[in-house]
Amino acid sequence: MKKTVRIFLTIGTSIIFTGASSQDIFTLEDAVRTGLENNYSIKISAGDEEIAATNLGMAKSALFPSLELTGGADGRSTNSDLTFFDGRVQSRKNAQSSSYNAALALDWTIFDGFGMFASIDKYEELKSIGSLNARLTVLNTVSDIVSTYYDIVRLKQELKSIAEALDISRLRVNQADDRYFVGTGSKLELLNSRVDFNEDTSSFVSQQEAVKTAKTRLNEILARDLSTTFDVADTIIIDMDLRYEDLRTRLIEENPQLAIAQARKKVAELEYKEIRANRYPTVSVNSSYNFVKSDSESGQLLSNQSYGLNYGITASMNIFSGFLQKKQERSAQIVVENQQLVYDQLLQTVESDLTIAFSNYENSKVLMQLEEENREVARQNLDITLEMFRLGNITQLELREAQQNLLLAENRFIDAKYQAKLAEIALKELSGAF
Repeated sequence: MKKTVRIFLTIGTSIIFTGASSQDIFTLEDAVRTGLENNYSIKISAGDEEIAATNLGMAKSALFPSLELTGGADGRSTNSDLTFFDGRVQSRKNAQSSSYNAALALDWTIFDGFGMFASIDKYEELKSIGSLNARLTVLNTVSDIVSTYYDIVRLKQELKSIAEALDISRLRVNQADDRYFVGTGSKLELLNSRVDFNEDTSSFVSQQEAVKTAKTRLNEILARDLSTTFDVADTIIIDMDLRYEDLRTRLIEENPQLAIAQARKKVAELEYKEIRANRYPTVSVNSSYNFVKSDSESGQLLSNQSYGLNYGITASMNIFSGFLQKKQERSAQIVVENQQLVYDQLLQTVESDLTIAFSNYENSKVLMQLEEENREVARQNLDITLEMFRLGNITQLELREAQQNLLLAENRFIDAKYQAKLAEIALKELSGAF
């Protein structure tokens, strides 16, 4: 029985780390590059950006004249009886007649109250919004990749801490087993050590599953096979030198959400100009070259043909529309005012988010230092406790307490680092620094 327990406990925690060490490290740079190439949201936003560029091209076509070529032909077969003034009578059976026509027409609006120029400027802004949305999608995706990647690192570090605790629990079981075998230990001591070992084993298995789930989530973000296996780095790297004023300045200048809100306000202003353009006359010029030819076996004319150039200019102006123009202008003006309010509200929100994230960042850095000290104290305490346990000077319960204290200290330190990293990611995402 004792031999079986020893074999199981010896190999129990080694399998996962042996498998992990045989895999190549999938770096954060690798993850970001893969995500930028594969992520579905990025591809969709790129398509939307292309659509916006196409719409701009269509809007610019309003500056140019339209040129249309038309043509037609038809034929008839008729029976006719014609009586002329001089008494002559003409009868035709199955008389054939045909006609042909062709026209090349040009139409060009040369003035519409500057509405066409406002429309082009509007689509320029919409194209800019498409580009900003694409950039925002990239920024959000990179942020998601980085936070998920370091979540795996965090879970992996916690798994390592649990594995170390499991090693100590294995030592306790082995020693309790030895003591019970030679008659110097109690059954209760052995059972307690096995209960603690099983508890740590359960935590180890659960943590393995958490790591696996996080890796699946990263594979999903990277739009690759969800079963792709990989290993990540061992360390959470934190930028310790971020400054609030630098971040705030960059936020005002670079934050894509603010830029989108500004562009939408500009779009609203241009739509107002489009509506105002209806107060002015519309002037169009037109020209066409027409050709018409007809042939007939009956009637006074056997053939008729005409061709030539037509041209003209047309002007129109809305005089009264039941106050509709004024109402449309007022509605458009309200949209402009609302877009300004949206921008102001968004600015306050992102500044608040920046302030909170920076406070979390600073507090997490302080907690990191404190928890690192606590971890070292807990580790020294465990080392001393282990030595005293080997000498038989303390009980298993006292060793278990020192073991748990170190595990908690390790996890608090890891969590403090991860929270600092999340705050850093939030700051860089808000300021467009990725």
